[in-house]
Amino acid sequence: MIRNYQVTVSAGHGGPRSHIGSHALSAAGSAVAGGVLLPFAVSVTVLRKLLLAIMILDIPLQIGAHLFWSEELGESGAVGGLEVSVTTVALCSLYLLWFVGHVSRRETGPTVSLSPALPLALYLMFEAVSLLAARNPTVGLYEVFLTVQMLLLYVYLINWVRTRREVAFVIKILLLGLVLEAGIMIAVKISGHDVQIPGLPGHTILAGEPDGAEEFSRLGGTLVSPNVAGSYLSIMLTVVIGLLLLTRLRAWYKTVALISISLGIIALLFTYSREGWLALFCSTVFLCCVSWRGLRLNKRLMVAGAMAAVLVSLLSDTELSRRLRDNDDSGAHSRIALNKVAIRMIEDHPIIGVGANKFTLNLRNYATREFMGEWLYAVHNKYLLIWAETGLGSLLAYLWFLAASLRRGWQCWKHKDPLYSPPALALVCGVCALMICDMFQSDRGRPLVQLLMVLTALIGTTWSWMKSTSNGHRGSPIRGEAILARQQLT
Repeated sequence: MIRNYQVTVSAGHGGPRSHIGSHALSAAGSAVAGGVLLPFAVSVTVLRKLLLAIMILDIPLQIGAHLFWSEELGESGAVGGLEVSVTTVALCSLYLLWFVGHVSRRETGPTVSLSPALPLALYLMFEAVSLLAARNPTVGLYEVFLTVQMLLLYVYLINWVRTRREVAFVIKILLLGLVLEAGIMIAVKISGHDVQIPGLPGHTILAGEPDGAEEFSRLGGTLVSPNVAGSYLSIMLTVVIGLLLLTRLRAWYKTVALISISLGIIALLFTYSREGWLALFCSTVFLCCVSWRGLRLNKRLMVAGAMAAVLVSLLSDTELSRRLRDNDDSGAHSRIALNKVAIRMIEDHPIIGVGANKFTLNLRNYATREFMGEWLYAVHNKYLLIWAETGLGSLLAYLWFLAASLRRGWQCWKHKDPLYSPPALALVCGVCALMICDMFQSDRGRPLVQLLMVLTALIGTTWSWMKSTSNGHRGSPIRGEAILARQQLT
């Protein structure tokens, strides 16, 4: 009886007390854990954004160094060394945060999606296979290492840039990069003096071409090459013009966009890059033709005024108009000669190619007497360069990647979502501008390839939202932010 009484008392009082205490302890534990882990979670989020911003700003700034640098390779248009940049360090840090967060289960993170990166993975595979046929594979590893970085960057972006605010953040940093690059170029042009970057020996921003062969000074800014700078500016200007015409920007962002467009156009004029001008013109015309019905009257007048200003400038006798009208026999002839050399390499090595980063090393084997006195450099056509160096499979993989990205962006535009379709069209036109530039230059370095990875990743993210919406998945990011539709892009 005593035992039963004791048990009854224990059951009558100890049970409820234990239940209430467990809730209290659980709440207290959650509060303590939240107080301890919240600063860390916030700091990780801020750190991730900071590293992402650094990588995007590094597209125009190009802060880094080339290990095992070869002057012969660099001056001939090849990748002259193993490039280790700020992007390399930031990318490794982001993957480290991703891995630590997954292992420690502090964050679940998104489901890893690799299917959009399949064309890039195939491109990398064909590039690696081409090294098997090369006599000196070490030189090819320089370019393979760069391709690996770009693949990892694309995979990270399509898996972690998932919400509207994150996409807007990336676009803002891209806009900041455009303003910085254009401002630097204009400042150097006004000062007329070369600028040596402290702490980075060999990184000099030139106020003009050192040989003085041109009657006008061409600027390259931090991108060094005027043609690369012209391509970067034309691509970014296309994207910003698309955002300005198609989206409802707040007054502050509209002012920033107009300033960036003004600075970018001035800097683009200083590059005297004909492929840059051509890419900007064609992509902008395509943008306006596709979206003309959706533009308001004031925006139509703005486009018409801009076209009229371009026409007047071409008809007037200026350095700009002379650059477009005058016949540049030496430059055009040398590019035709390099195209012929590339075609001969392709005929001899159509499947595997001569090896990644090996075009310039094989020039002497194909430059016969008819090419004596010509400027021997990497062929100014990225598509021919890919085929000649890494074979047909690599070229098809690259074209597949471009076509798939354009298709996703076009599907987003046809979806007619008021918030996400207009930026998708602007991004598609930016990729089109890059494809036009690739027809007239080798695009060997990192800046344009890295910019392509960012633009296509944003297109892929938007397309995944549209696909989830069409399938009725309520858990998609676009469903979670449906209340922000028809609002201004922030």
